[in-house]
Amino acid sequence: MMTNLLFLTLLISITSFSQECPCVKTAIIGTDAKASTIHHNKLVAIDNVTVKLGESIHLSTKENIGKVSWFRDGKLIENTLVSPKETTEYTAKSALNGCPEVIVKVQVTVEKPSIEDINNAVAIYPNPMNDYVTISSKSQEIKSIQINNLVGEKLKTHQFNNNLKQQTVNISYLTTGVYFVIIEVEGNNTITKKLIKN
Repeated sequence: MMTNLLFLTLLISITSFSQECPCVKTAIIGTDAKASTIHHNKLVAIDNVTVKLGESIHLSTKENIGKVSWFRDGKLIENTLVSPKETTEYTAKSALNGCPEVIVKVQVTVEKPSIEDINNAVAIYPNPMNDYVTISSKSQEIKSIQINNLVGEKLKTHQFNNNLKQQTVNISYLTTGVYFVIIEVEGNNTITKKLIKN
């Protein structure tokens, strides 16, 4: 009778535990008793990936059972569409009703563009122009422009702190002629474009 009561209590405990968590505890009864946990919390994240500077990637999982949260440097990320400016390691954690937490790390390597890539990605228009000129980049934020005359003398510098890939500048102060515009993009890269003022 006592054995049946003990077995019934053990069965109720295991059933109750199984309903809370899909983990199952197994134990070897005897003098050398050991217990281990077999759980069903599973997490398979995206593979490590390489992106170009300025590109975005969606942090996602290939397979998961628990609730997945993403972290960068130990801080929770709310938006999983990320555009890292340098190679970054992200951590995915899966939590499932008291089961052991499953952790997976994903590295996003950022490939820096060559000067030729930057030069091809940056446009200046209209050219020739009258009063306003627009500098546009396909991939990188424009940090500043410097306007030089043909002998290389600096005439004016325009700084931008708005993290935009397109900037429009009033340069009506320039006289008719040919100028060089030195464009600084993120990553401290600079390129030079010729500008004609009507």
